[in-house]
Amino acid sequence: MSHRPEWPPHLNASQLTDPILLTTVAKAFVVTMGDYLRANIFDATEAQPKTNGSIAPIKNDLRSSPDASPYKDHLMFRFWEGPVKQRQGRSSTLPVV
Repeated sequence: MSHRPEWPPHLNASQLTDPILLTTVAKAFVVTMGDYLRANIFDATEAQPKTNGSIAPIKNDLRSSPDASPYKDHLMFRFWEGPVKQRQGRSSTLPVV
């Protein structure tokens, strides 16, 4: 893992509901894991620290109720081989509940 001072973050339970903090932590995780995978597994591993890159969006359907909770309650990370994210080819996903 990277020796960056911000990783791993120390969070308490109340901070886990803050979407801005979760996004910041998720992006830091993608950068750190991408560095690790490139250094130790495969040097062409692609990691994009953004939503719809290596971070899958948390879906929230507001059509039925404006205060509905997300129907996907976990983070999903994806890392792939090569410069273009493809549905085919080698990739790894990591759900975090």
